[in-house]
Order: sequence, then structure tokens, then C-alpha cells
Amino acid sequence: MCPCRKESGFMLPSLIFLLPILVATLTTVIAVTQILVERSHALSTCRSEVIAIQKEMLNKKNKLQALNSSASRLRKELKAAKAMIVAAAGIPPALAAATTYYRSVKARQSLLSLRQKAILYSARIMASSKIMNLKQKLSKRKTITKSHGLSRFDSPWFPKLELDPRPRTSLTPDYKTPQNYSRRQNIEIAWTYDETSLLHEWIIDRVQLPKPLKLACGATIKRRNAKWTVVLSADKS
Repeated sequence: MCPCRKESGFMLPSLIFLLPILVATLTTVIAVTQILVERSHALSTCRSEVIAIQKEMLNKKNKLQALNSSASRLRKELKAAKAMIVAAAGIPPALAAATTYYRSVKARQSLLSLRQKAILYSARIMASSKIMNLKQKLSKRKTITKSHGLSRFDSPWFPKLELDPRPRTSLTPDYKTPQNYSRRQNIEIAWTYDETSLLHEWIIDRVQLPKPLKLACGATIKRRNAKWTVVLSADKS
């Protein structure tokens, strides 16, 4: 008998025995690859959005703080106007002039206050809108099965410009940058994927899936080289 026939006779059972192992290994590799690709795409999407949010926040921070000098000047004018009214007591012409000046200062202060509040409000609306758009992007990512991919989404509720008004009781305060500004201004987004939505059904039946895929990304505004700039926070996965 030819030795080659004996070898082929031994190889065939060996291949049959190894085939399930090879299939299982290949299936696992495909599953892990699909999950890693989704992780990469999702994190990239999140980073782009939080960076865009913080760039807008930085722009609005600069606009708001550019009004500080006008706010300070109006507070001084208001204080002077009140003093003029006190000094003009009992002198009708002087009192009338002082009162007119006081009302003029209050009107200008009200207008400036509206500009300050508009910047603060627009910052919150912008951030909230972009976060909702991000949630929709992550939810609408193409999943392979019919199940919904995004099982949880955590984000700040109405993020704001984390600046401190000084003095707080003034109609037109200066908006100061606090010492812990970078920590307070940080925006972190966390979400969880049901991994079964990322895999083909034939893979789901053959692979024991780990716990749900939990991801997070964030960004803040930090001072570097005497300049405020947007930086990414550490990703979590």
C-alpha cells in the first residue's frame, strides 16, 4: 500500500476534528473586528462633536468677557448717578438732571445685560442641540441586526459657560474665569451599545459575547502657553 494513502487517511479525520475549532476562531476574530471598528467610529464621532461644542463655548466665553470692561464702567456710572441724586436733593433742576442721567445709565445697563444673557443662553442651547445631534448619530449608526444599538446615553443636562459673575447681585457683572474652570467646563459623554446589534446573526449564535460595550469621550478648555484652547479629555472604554 502506498504510504501517501495512509497519510491522507490520517489527515482527513484530523481536519474534520480541527474544522470546528477553526470556524470558532474565525468567528471570534470577525466578531472582535466588527466591535473594534464600531468602537473606533463611535469614538471618532463623539470626539468631533465635543470638540465642536467646546470651540463654540470658547468663542462665546471670549465674547462674553469682552463685555466686562463695559459692564464695569456702567456699574461705576450707576454708582455716580446715585450719588448725584443724593447730592441734588432739595434742588429741583439738579435733581431732574441727576434723575435723567440715572435713567440713562440704567437703560444702557439693561441693554448690556440683555447682550450678556443672550450669549449665556445661546451657549446652553448650542451645546444641548449638539449633544442631541450626537445622540442621534450614535443611535442611527448602521447596525447589522434589527435590534437597537444604543442602550444608554449619559450627558450633561444643558451645559453652560462655567464663568463666575462678579458681583453676583449686579445687573451687569463681570464674568470671571474661576481657578477650577477646566474641570467645571469639561463635557463628558458616555454611552453603551448592545453588542448583538453590531454582529451578524450567525455570529451571535456562535460567540459568547462579553458585557455591553461601554464608551465615553470628553473635552474641556484649558489654558496653555497663556492661551485658552480646546483639548480632549481621556477616553474611556
